[in-house]
Amino acid sequence: MPKPGSNEIITGKMGRPYLQIGGPRPGNRILFYGGETNYVAIAGVEAPQLGGIDAINVHTPEAVGRYTRAGASVSPADFDSSTLTLMEKRGAIPRHLLGINCFLNAYLLHGRCKSLSDFDYGWEDYVEIYSTGRITSRSPGDRFTFDSDDGLQTDLEMTWLGGVYPAGAIAFAERAATGVTLELQDVIYANRELCGECGPANDGTGWIYAVEKGAVADKPIVHYSTDGGATGATSSIATAANAEVPCAIRLMGPYLVVLSPTANTATRGGYYYTTVNPVTGVPGSTWTKVTAGFSDAQEPRDMWVAGAREAYICTDGGEILRLTDVPAGPVSLGIVTSNDLARIRGEGDTIVAVGASATVVRSVNRGLTFSVTTTAPGAAALTAVEALDRNRIWVGNASGAVYYTLTGGETAWVAASLPGVTATAIQDIRFATDEVGYIAYTIAGTLGRLLATLNGGVSWVPSDVSNPRLLGLPTTVTQRYNRIDVPQTPTPGINANHVLLCGLGATTDGALQQGAPNVF
Repeated sequence: MPKPGSNEIITGKMGRPYLQIGGPRPGNRILFYGGETNYVAIAGVEAPQLGGIDAINVHTPEAVGRYTRAGASVSPADFDSSTLTLMEKRGAIPRHLLGINCFLNAYLLHGRCKSLSDFDYGWEDYVEIYSTGRITSRSPGDRFTFDSDDGLQTDLEMTWLGGVYPAGAIAFAERAATGVTLELQDVIYANRELCGECGPANDGTGWIYAVEKGAVADKPIVHYSTDGGATGATSSIATAANAEVPCAIRLMGPYLVVLSPTANTATRGGYYYTTVNPVTGVPGSTWTKVTAGFSDAQEPRDMWVAGAREAYICTDGGEILRLTDVPAGPVSLGIVTSNDLARIRGEGDTIVAVGASATVVRSVNRGLTFSVTTTAPGAAALTAVEALDRNRIWVGNASGAVYYTLTGGETAWVAASLPGVTATAIQDIRFATDEVGYIAYTIAGTLGRLLATLNGGVSWVPSDVSNPRLLGLPTTVTQRYNRIDVPQTPTPGINANHVLLCGLGATTDGALQQGAPNVF
């Protein structure tokens, strides 16, 4: 029962909007309502889930003139849409009257007791993200009437190509605290979305897999959960060597693949695979080792899965391998650089691998050809990469610097400004959506930290400073977070509010942190 005077409901007065001309890209400022841009209202939001559901009818076998409903035909949903209404401040030409022909983002912050003019720290409840909008109609309305003194305003009819979705506080909790005893090398979500008609319901965060390096007298272990991290189990990779240190774990179609730089010998790698039960998510108990396709002194270091039948592996010695048949092994796409490659990521037809001496190699034709980018981000060895499209690429290096390019490396890379951070090394960079991203890094004293952005990298908040986005992440015991993973489902709200971190905890203990939202 609410107490007298309590305020449990978010109301209209508790929100303030921002605009981002050009869309969610670093360098595109976040413009605050009434201060850095005109006063703006957001109304008429439509976020269709389905286009429609129609009955599929057939003639009833036994009765003439009667019909049996045999199924349902579901049509796809339209884009999300809304109306932006902007008023016109005196002393300048309204920007929206000149025309905005490229993308536009809007953000609506909700809160009550802080200053909503502070994008990163001023909200309390959640942020609504209106992603990658295009103006389909502009209606300046009545510009002059005989007896009115109303403020002039323009309606912009918006179509949001990236959708409308919320991002709120992510609270972290340690998982498998007693089961994980050594460093975790990698962790993934399975991204399997089910509504319950083909097996247990799963929003894309239910199946989790992490790989732990082998003990001195034991094999590497895969930790997994099929209930969103609530409980867990393990599977030992019996075909691996004792004390072996894998470098990646991936789900490719029905196969769970663990990549290792030393699966064959100390200088020749391979991978181990098992099948995953498509209904329960439980991995098989038999792990098969594959070393075919791997060369000596070209140990695999990372793997990006483009689809159920296609993945790419980068190696020491600058080789890229393409994998289309897990039991058979990969085939070489050639030596694309003389430098060691450490990480690989992709998006669509774009594949980017990074490594020693600030090397960045890129393919924009799904691996048919690779080339070194025209410019390099700094000089240190690159240890992290995220590719959002062929032009937008983020990298981090072993010296703690982060760079981005909006030109695919054709022009000079931009050093990202990370507030309050003196990083000694960057471990990983991942974006869940165009707006929502994370950076895992360490600071002096080998302590693991996380940065988060809600606006495409324009601004970031660190996990060791009180902020409304990252809650409860340890700041004194974790030595490093090796990898980040985020869901990649068709639902941006799911992707934006879940995150996994794995690495090395206190002394030799492993660390597995799961971040999830509070949903009422």
